[in-house]
Amino acid sequence: MKLAVDCRFIGKSGIGTFVENVVDELIRNHSEHQYLLFSDDELSEKWNYSNVNVLNTKVRPFSLEELSCFPSEEINRCDAFFTPYINIPQGIKIPIFSTIHDMVFFDVDGLVSPVGRLVRKFYYRRAIRKSTKIFTVSNFSKERIRHHFPTKKEIVVVYNGVSASIRAQQAKRVEKKDYFVYVGNIKKHKGLKTLVEAFSMAQERGLATKLLIVGNSENFRTSDNAVAGIINNNPNIEFTGWVTNEKLVQLITEAKALIQPSFYEGFGIPPLEALYLGTNVILSDIPVFKEIYTGLPVTFFEKGNSVQLSEILLNYTPEAYDREQIRRRIDLSYSYSIAAQTILHEMSSL
Repeated sequence: MKLAVDCRFIGKSGIGTFVENVVDELIRNHSEHQYLLFSDDELSEKWNYSNVNVLNTKVRPFSLEELSCFPSEEINRCDAFFTPYINIPQGIKIPIFSTIHDMVFFDVDGLVSPVGRLVRKFYYRRAIRKSTKIFTVSNFSKERIRHHFPTKKEIVVVYNGVSASIRAQQAKRVEKKDYFVYVGNIKKHKGLKTLVEAFSMAQERGLATKLLIVGNSENFRTSDNAVAGIINNNPNIEFTGWVTNEKLVQLITEAKALIQPSFYEGFGIPPLEALYLGTNVILSDIPVFKEIYTGLPVTFFEKGNSVQLSEILLNYTPEAYDREQIRRRIDLSYSYSIAAQTILHEMSSL
């Protein structure tokens, strides 16, 4: 079987992490198939295998060129086309398998303008219409897709996993440092307002721990200027700026706990990586976190409840757990190897 895969998101987002790890698993562990990869970067050195052909293209996702002059004739020489998102080039005649990660733009108000919402609705509807099957990353997302875009098309859940770079880290004991860490995009639905308010409340009652926000302060966006003021004027809250993967692993590994106060997620990868690295996790009790993390050593708090979160921060004592056992439990359910096998099975069973 020859599979065409859109790899243009690699290195650019969580979607890029998803497709990079899935493709890596496909190429390494399913070498009986041929792979045609479309990329706007050089992937030939990364995947220099006899069954891999990389076609470099400068056509950007969601551009007019994608809908008019993408090299679809190359795709049509394959047996199936897999895209990690909802952008599908024009002119594809073979079976298409797209991925919808979440419904955040339709479930959370104010993230985009009304025009932006209409454009996204066009792309989602188009992807669903053109796809033979649709992949998504959680049962929560599957339910929300059907809510906003009722369809008879099959929606297959393929959970995210832990990246190869994280899995390669040895589960050795490290000296924990006195800080909490937040990792993720700095957007409204990520719940950063709840976190900084809770942290400030806990400080007023004697909390001396620091808070690290892995991100770039220049890209901080919020409709509440008071939140930005709290962050900018609090010496115990630190933006790290952009960090390398190696530094990110270090920051998570040495943290007292990782905090994910999200109001909305399609999956939520950083908590999974933290647990894999031996770091405790504090999570909002949103449905998808309950789906993914119930039964793992995490502490839940009520979504948006900064008072409850402040109590947790003030009195927090990390829970000891067997890291190797937790790694095994994670790998049994949340693995890019499983995701790749599922995707390949669905694409092969036409």
